[in-house]
Amino acid sequence: MLTDNRDKFFGRVSDDLAAMSKVVFKQMKLVKSVMKGGSTVSERECTEEILHNELVIDGFEAKLRSGIINAIALYSPRTSDMRKLMACYDISLSLERIGDLLLNIYEYLHKSGGDMPEIYSDLRKRLYDLYELSEEMSRNAVFSFTCEDIRLARETILLDNKADVMYAEIMDSVSSFSPENLSREQDVSGIVAISSMAYNMERMADNATNISESSVYVMEGKSIIHVRNEAE
Repeated sequence: MLTDNRDKFFGRVSDDLAAMSKVVFKQMKLVKSVMKGGSTVSERECTEEILHNELVIDGFEAKLRSGIINAIALYSPRTSDMRKLMACYDISLSLERIGDLLLNIYEYLHKSGGDMPEIYSDLRKRLYDLYELSEEMSRNAVFSFTCEDIRLARETILLDNKADVMYAEIMDSVSSFSPENLSREQDVSGIVAISSMAYNMERMADNATNISESSVYVMEGKSIIHVRNEAE
């Protein structure tokens, strides 16, 4: 009976994590539609939905934190179950951070509107490419955990360097833009928005990497975080 209850408890943790990831993926799709200018809903409706999703994501993180603590206290899980519980906890934190980063990106898009300096036109594709890479990494990182795909986890970790390079190139372009051309307040705020969006996208990739590292931890029983940091 105790084993049945434990399995049900652990199953609810996995189900909540899967549900949380779906909301994060939905948020990614919404933000992307705003970036592309292809949103089919009004600005007010889009803002309301994004803010609602953010609350749901935060709620899942709090629920998972409480559930995992209770699981450890009630069932004294064996080593393999403990690894999975701790990985679920770490992944929920990374997903919650990705949710925050998506909200930041949306807020910069919302504030800037379409009134940005000409440099934004040159950087639009590179910003979008960085966003797509970060989104792909986030999805693959979660899939690597749920599907126990070690190859996908390691491939996602390797993509973090590519995201770093793309971010650095965007920031180099921004810093080389002539201050004399920033003649309007909107131009300055546009440059700030570009830099901030790029930073938040790069942080999304970092959190996707963290999720992949948790996947490796569960499947191989060893942490590779410090190994990766030392290699860098």
